Order: sequence, then structure tokens, then C-alpha cells
Amino acid sequence: MKHLGKVAIIVLSVAVLATSALATHSITGFWHGRIRFDLVHLPAEKNVAQNSARMAKFNKLQQVTLNLTIKGDHTYHLTSTGGPNPTTQISGTWAMAGNSITLQPLNGGRPSGSAYTYTLDKVGRSFAVTVNDSGVGTTISFFR
Repeated sequence: MKHLGKVAIIVLSVAVLATSALATHSITGFWHGRIRFDLVHLPAEKNVAQNSARMAKFNKLQQVTLNLTIKGDHTYHLTSTGGPNPTTQISGTWAMAGNSITLQPLNGGRPSGSAYTYTLDKVGRSFAVTVNDSGVGTTISFFR
């Protein structure tokens, strides 16, 4: 019986340590990102050439590299390179509640564009959001 009590205390101690480590896990720092599309429900263009051009654009967009720096002062900086567009830079603020991270772009100190709320994985190594629009599911994910 004494042995069972010691085992229970050890298991409880490990559980408390693991929970506190996750609770204090910081999302600040550098993250790599990517964009992926689910085109299963996207209606095809009637014109074959237009459809091919559209699909080529989606393929190019999936080649975009995202670099995100989340700072301790609740600001972030995102740079996207590659794909069909020149390098794009976005800065804004971030907030975290539970396992949700919201990134709000700013322009001149004011909210600009849509804020996106990402879901952090259980171990804090990645987070992602999926947006569905006009038959296209777009997933933006970040990982360390």
C-alpha cells in the first residue's frame, strides 16, 4: 500500500509539472509558416485556359514562405516571400486566450484587415487557422 501511495504522488507531481510547463509556454519568438488550399469544392471555370491559369496561381501561392516573429510586447511582424507576389510585410498586435492566438494587422496604429484566430496545438509547437471562402479552404499554419 505504501508503494502505491508513492507511485500516486510521483504521477501527480509529473502531471502538475507538465501542466505548469504548458501553461507557461511562450509563443514569442520565430515561426515558419505556409499556406495550403483545399480546392475540392471549388467549381471549375468553364474556360479551360482560365481554369488552368487559376490552378497555376493556387500552386504558386502554396510556394509562399511565411516568417513570423511574435514579440513579448504583444506585437508581431510577418514577412511573406515567394509565390506570385513580391515580398509582403505585415505588422500588428497579438493576443492569446487559452489555446487561441489572434493576430490583428495594423496600419498606422489602427486595425487593418481581418484579424485571424489560430488554434495552438497541445504541445505548443504549431498553430493554424482554416478559412473557407467560395469553395476554397485555406489553411495558414505556423510551426517551429
